[in-house]
Amino acid sequence: MKKLHISLLLGACAGMVLAGCNALQAFQGDGSDLDKIELAEKCLRDGDFDCAVTNYTLISDVNLRAEKLCAARLSQAGFGISQLVTVLIDNSGSASVLGRLAEALVTWTQARQTAADAAKTQCAAFYAANPNPTDIKRNRAVLLKALSAFVHCATLVAKTDVLRTENGTTCTFPWQRNGPIGPDSASNDATLGTVSAGNAGMCNADVAACVDDFSEISTDTAVLGSSVPDIATAYSNIPADLKNGAVAANVGRLALRSAL
Repeated sequence: MKKLHISLLLGACAGMVLAGCNALQAFQGDGSDLDKIELAEKCLRDGDFDCAVTNYTLISDVNLRAEKLCAARLSQAGFGISQLVTVLIDNSGSASVLGRLAEALVTWTQARQTAADAAKTQCAAFYAANPNPTDIKRNRAVLLKALSAFVHCATLVAKTDVLRTENGTTCTFPWQRNGPIGPDSASNDATLGTVSAGNAGMCNADVAACVDDFSEISTDTAVLGSSVPDIATAYSNIPADLKNGAVAANVGRLALRSAL
């Protein structure tokens, strides 16, 4: 059963940077969407994300364009098949799956954050374009939207390895860049989840973004459970306070502590 779930995931995420993963017909040179996809995937194999995004953006099929851009942006954020299988699937039952994913996305850079932001936008567009629950594309859309939520929040958690805050709002306090992610990445205060001078933690805006990420996929748990239960399990292990849509920053930090 695990192999089946993995095959479904790989099928949905085939656009992630995998050299030679797409069996496209020969390049036609006629400006078709197929040509644009082939050119984009050549760029991906060369590690040129900007080139890939430029070509994917030219795809005329709105649905296909959003799906390809979603997967490409996830890859650009540092999330590939390795992270999918070894982190989200193999550790789906762990209470700290979010923390393990954040560690896999260290070292944080603004470029990766921008890609994670864009992935969330494009995956949401693919999701919105496929509302029919009986269409196979809907399952892929739900999966990619969920993955983009995990990656977006995990990227923000990875940011704490580089930048933190001592007052909640100014996220410029330099951190150690030493890699490990754990509960103290959110806040050293295990009782109230506060930040202060000498107790730097995750920025208020980033905590709120994580809450938004997981709140936005709360209505899709049934689809995830039936099609990709590993991701559904990982989502079920996200604390409730990260799914309720509106919590104070310190409450969100406490919830993040238990997820890291």
